[in-house]
Amino acid sequence: MRSNGKMSLLTTVVYSCCIVLIAQATSTDYCSPDVCNGHVACDMKPDQFNKYNCNVDAEIIRLTMHDKNNILKHINELRNTVALGNLDGFNGASNMSTIRWDAELAYIAEMNVRSCTLHRDSCRNTRIHKNVGQTTAYGGVKGKIRSSSQFITQHINNWFKQSSLATMKDILKYSGIEDAPPHNFLQLVHENVHKIGCATLKQSRHEWTQNFFTCNYDEAPIKGQPVYHSSNRPGDGCISGKNQRLKGLCAIIDDEDEDDLETREDAEFKTKHPNENANNNRAVTSNEKVNDAIPTTNDDHETENNDEDTPNQNADRNDHREAVNKPDNQTQQAHKRTIVASNNDEMLIDFKNANEIPSDNDVDSENMRFRVLEENKWRFTFRRFLNQIEDVVRKGKYKNVRIRTMNHVVTVGLRK
Repeated sequence: MRSNGKMSLLTTVVYSCCIVLIAQATSTDYCSPDVCNGHVACDMKPDQFNKYNCNVDAEIIRLTMHDKNNILKHINELRNTVALGNLDGFNGASNMSTIRWDAELAYIAEMNVRSCTLHRDSCRNTRIHKNVGQTTAYGGVKGKIRSSSQFITQHINNWFKQSSLATMKDILKYSGIEDAPPHNFLQLVHENVHKIGCATLKQSRHEWTQNFFTCNYDEAPIKGQPVYHSSNRPGDGCISGKNQRLKGLCAIIDDEDEDDLETREDAEFKTKHPNENANNNRAVTSNEKVNDAIPTTNDDHETENNDEDTPNQNADRNDHREAVNKPDNQTQQAHKRTIVASNNDEMLIDFKNANEIPSDNDVDSENMRFRVLEENKWRFTFRRFLNQIEDVVRKGKYKNVRIRTMNHVVTVGLRK
């Protein structure tokens, strides 16, 4: 993509495509029913805390690049363990992806932890991702110092420990029950997760240090479908080839290095949400006295530790945003758009006709596998289509090129 430090036409086109897609994602109206109903970020101010459950010292812990890389490294290594078939009782995986960081998913996760209660959001979708998954955790210690990074490591490990409550039966056919174990484990190892975004909050309560941690995933397991497709040859279904370092996972197909965390999409999203980079964004939302707000702990959410556990003093009080969560595959879906080329001044490049993709309601496992592979395949062939764009420029026949994927349409203006 780069040659002798100079930006080629191909790179310019890629950047143009990204900018258009980013503008769509970061201008999302989270209150729109086209995203889903009852979105956690709807009418939520970026610096707002729940005045009933959050203490005056409640604080969002800003994750550094080092923190984000550690989260990705930790989760990808756990996924790799499963994909290679190295977890007792579980087969290897044929097509488990390597995950990347997503700033918008992290922003929505932050809206969850700002409630200072342990719960899953009934709606956490984006315009791009219509079936967002979620894992949540809480931990509390008294009389001891524990860093947020230590809490996070423990939360992720405890999610993964729910593998002891799962079998290959759960892997081969997801039950759709997300409010009970072993959902967190199944979400962690879902083969079609490509992006993740997390947020964490800490506050004190009567000498207790409380930590809330939430991660959102671009894809959730679908009821009745496999969490991942098993294989005795890990990675044999990877369209992109295998990850060079984590041999059980599929390689990332784009212009970024697999270990390079921050994408252009993340950078653009942060410019639209400056609080993502703020060091201290505490906003006092109420002067009312805050009563004890200790989240209910259960097998699905609790963080195990050797310290004294935080007592439950909040079993009957829930955040006003908390609702009965639908299974992930039942999250309200936005309609896919069908775009038609407009005139002779444009050339339409069609990656995949959305009408050819079976709906979630009527696919069998084989068709679902086909759909997942096709979604990865269009990324893999992206550069070939860009070669067509270069041909258009050379011939000077069209003024614009419209690129259509399964979910998006990008119009690129051409300059001679």
